[in-house]
Formats: sequence, structure tokens, C-alpha cells
Amino acid sequence: MNALKKLFIALLFLGGINLHAQNGKSRLDANEFHQKLKQNKNAILIDTRPAFKYAEDRIKGALLAEDQNSLETILKDLPKTKPIFVYCQIGDRSKRALKVIKSSGFIHVYELKDGLVTWIEADLPLDRSHF
Repeated sequence: MNALKKLFIALLFLGGINLHAQNGKSRLDANEFHQKLKQNKNAILIDTRPAFKYAEDRIKGALLAEDQNSLETILKDLPKTKPIFVYCQIGDRSKRALKVIKSSGFIHVYELKDGLVTWIEADLPLDRSHF
């Protein structure tokens, strides 16, 4: 292998490391999730809890995706570079949704680690308006 080819492969490898570092971790605690969400004004926020829970309270601006079909409908026409934030009550549903979103090719995907329970414990704002 010639030196130029080795250099190219090394740059690709190093670029991959940098790209991973830019994306950072995808599971965020409540305060990290809140800050990252505030920094990404054009992000999509998805609540994966059942509709009756969503009707009680939610993070402001969240879209309801209580099943995989509604999640796929939300994602259908979005650019793969659009930041996606997802949460549920305790972290189980959002963990599954995170896998679906990432496997759909989205690059910037963030999950609220341990769910809305931790958001409430951190005394972060909720939308409690009723429909």
C-alpha cells in the first residue's frame, strides 16, 4: 500500500473518531436533555407514552408517538440530519424508539435517560394544558 493511500485511510479513521465525538452520547440525564433541547430550537421532540399520560402533562412542544406506526409517520418526511429528542415515563419505550429512530438513519438522536420521572425530579418545566 502506498503512502498516500495509508494517509487517506488514517484520515478517514481519524475523521470517524471526530464525527463520533461531535455526536456525543445519545442518552442524556434530565438537565443535559433540557440544555441540549434548548440549544436545538428546530428539533423534533417526541413523547412515546400512552395518549392518556400525554394528555396529563408533557414537555412543551412534544409530539405524541404512542406506537411505532405513529413514530414512523412523524419521521417519514424529516431530513436525517434533523435533531430528534425522545422520552417516555421511565425510559423503556423511549429506549425502543431510540433504536427505531437510529435504524431509520437519523444522526442526531437524544433520549431522556430514565424518562419524564427524572425531568419532574429535576423540577424542569412541564406543559399541563389540557386539550
